[in-house]
Amino acid sequence: MKIYIPKILVTGPYNAGKSSFVKSISKKSVSVERMALEKFPTTIAMDIGHVDHNGFVADIFGTPGQERFDLMLDVLAKESVGAFILVDSSAPQTFARAKDMINKTQAEAIPKIIVANKQDLPGALAPEQIRETMKLDKNIPIIPTVIKENKGVEEALNTLLKLLYGD
Repeated sequence: MKIYIPKILVTGPYNAGKSSFVKSISKKSVSVERMALEKFPTTIAMDIGHVDHNGFVADIFGTPGQERFDLMLDVLAKESVGAFILVDSSAPQTFARAKDMINKTQAEAIPKIIVANKQDLPGALAPEQIRETMKLDKNIPIIPTVIKENKGVEEALNTLLKLLYGD
């Protein structure tokens, strides 16, 4: 007998909050990080977690945001039932990279949620501004979050579950 546990992909540009997001939705998570030149940790392998939310059980895989790790993104997208694409709402210069990451998962036709993190920072763009700037389809939900304060995290997870299972 083989047991199937769905996979959820968490990806986005460097420093968007992917590791924090995985930790916030997972009861248990592991992250492989090292200190970057800027003196804060950066993921150098993958964040792995497990979520059990309202009867939905899945493994969570967070990818590093740097382009050299895109091979992992391609492989994980093919095996995932859904994806969270994190963006730093206060750093629109990173949106092109996020859009590229969305395109890499697009061929798999998996449900995607844009997690618009860092809504508490000065200059943070609202979800509709992010949609316009990134030229995103209206069918892709954008959830405003402040992950460090756990704001919007449950809404993002519930939105993905609605896409997967319907209302």
